[in-house]
Amino acid sequence: MILDGTDIDPDEIQETEHHQQQPQQQLEPITTKNDLSPKKKQQFIRSTSSIVTKDSRLMNETKSVKRYKSQVSKQSLSPSDRNQINRSISFALTHRSSLLDSKLAVQAVDYPDSIPAYMSFTYLDILTLSFSICTFLCDLITDIVVTICHYLNHDYWYFSLTIVFIALPTLIMTIMSLRWYILDSKDPHSLPVSTTQWVLRVIFLTLQLGPVMRYIDSILYGIKFRKLNEDKQKAARRYFQYMIYEDTDATMLRLFECFMEAAPQLVLQMTIVIIKLPEKNRDWTVAAQSISIIASLVSLSWCLVTYLRILRMSLACKQNMTWPGTIVQFLWRFFMIASRVMALALFASEFTYYISIVCSVHWLIMFIWIVSMKTAFCTNRIEELFYNAILAVIFIFCYFNPVDGPSRKRYIFYYTVMFIENLTILLLWYNVCDPSKWYRLPALILYFVSFFI
Repeated sequence: MILDGTDIDPDEIQETEHHQQQPQQQLEPITTKNDLSPKKKQQFIRSTSSIVTKDSRLMNETKSVKRYKSQVSKQSLSPSDRNQINRSISFALTHRSSLLDSKLAVQAVDYPDSIPAYMSFTYLDILTLSFSICTFLCDLITDIVVTICHYLNHDYWYFSLTIVFIALPTLIMTIMSLRWYILDSKDPHSLPVSTTQWVLRVIFLTLQLGPVMRYIDSILYGIKFRKLNEDKQKAARRYFQYMIYEDTDATMLRLFECFMEAAPQLVLQMTIVIIKLPEKNRDWTVAAQSISIIASLVSLSWCLVTYLRILRMSLACKQNMTWPGTIVQFLWRFFMIASRVMALALFASEFTYYISIVCSVHWLIMFIWIVSMKTAFCTNRIEELFYNAILAVIFIFCYFNPVDGPSRKRYIFYYTVMFIENLTILLLWYNVCDPSKWYRLPALILYFVSFFI
């Protein structure tokens, strides 16, 4: 179609509307507006009002085009008539796509049970979930091995710190997982849970393996989804929905556990390696610590990437993350977290008693910033503040987008602050570090390479 007043067909608008509305018909929200929280209801009303306003104007413009077409032929149109039709068609074609995206966004955001129109669960997804289980178990096992090494070396202070960094975060994660299980059991849309399932949940939670149970449930729901044919589409959508739920919960729990346990462990073990490096007869301990450091870095990076993958998979208005994109995200997170941990560990090796002050001040600033973003993850204010406090711990090591909307400025602000802070503590470490230590300059160079990758 040419928008110059010489070749105009308003019926093309109607065909475009019908073609673009097809994906919307596949999105059937399971939850009604009455099931939403007051906050979500207000958001729904605002979004719907905006869409209705735009849709009304679009309909008026389309009717105007049809009215002109019925009154006169294209050859007899005056210049003013042609301009009017051109403006109407331009508006319709420009805003129809964005209007459809807005409707899809309302379905995805305001309906908690909304799922994508295109549903798939491949063997690659099973492999992804299985790898998530492996990273969790490897991180936990290597931490336990390092703890045993500290005990056998009579480093009881490091032994105690390692135990605390393992036990406290996993306990918090277990409480959160149990809390979510209880909330899910009260949800009328949830599947009934058998006694056997509850027994297994209690066993896994007691062993501090909450995310593993959820990953397994996600895989089982995905397999059930694959086995159902098109005749049982409603049941298939249900299983796909539960698969998304369990994977999202497991990834969120894993995210919290990683940054409360794996990230502090990273700083602690790397600091110990730097301090104890000149000592002899520590080959096995250093080897165990090195494996633990790598396992924690991989676990941290992977949990961030998988959370982003499952988040995009659960939203109808977002495209799934491709595997090349997943790899790029993983490498970016890996090197960014590695640079931050390296800066903190080097500083802690010379300023042991000041590292807690640096982290505490950074946490407080991030906590205030997150609260100002007005997140809406929990149902009450106390739980929301607790959630913000955990997010602030994540922000000690990397940025995690807690709210929807444009995030470029937030990323720029965060990583600018991060770079200045890292540079400051590294320069302080470099000035007091013994010049005879061989890693003094290479560590500084390695930080900059890792940060800017």
